[in-house]
Amino acid sequence: MFGLFRQYKLRKTIQAYVRELGPYLLKNYGGSGQYTVMQIQAAIKVLKLNADYMPYAIALYRHEESINTVKRVWLNQVALDEIRLTIAQLLFDGNTRYRVEHVLELCKDRGWQGGQSPSWGANKSGRTSL
Repeated sequence: MFGLFRQYKLRKTIQAYVRELGPYLLKNYGGSGQYTVMQIQAAIKVLKLNADYMPYAIALYRHEESINTVKRVWLNQVALDEIRLTIAQLLFDGNTRYRVEHVLELCKDRGWQGGQSPSWGANKSGRTSL
């Protein structure tokens, strides 16, 4: 019972890290192959996200250990790879070679995916470019 709740909470937190943290990092720190631990921690604090799963946020936006991953969050490369495996199974069909670009791709707005136009009346009378 508690295992299911913990897994649900973990999944929701990871989704928030992808949906909110990714665009924030991109906007404030620019495009990067990896973000620093301090950038990720600062963004989590500003966005008021759940910091209990911070190692997962770091594993989303870093693929290599650094001095700060070891000193600040106690994540060496082995622990980072284990967390990345969990994330890969949840989001990337088990592909552990995902990078920041792949994570940011998940949070892009997909736009109109078919179905009824949001303004079908305007579209019918030719006032939109749909």
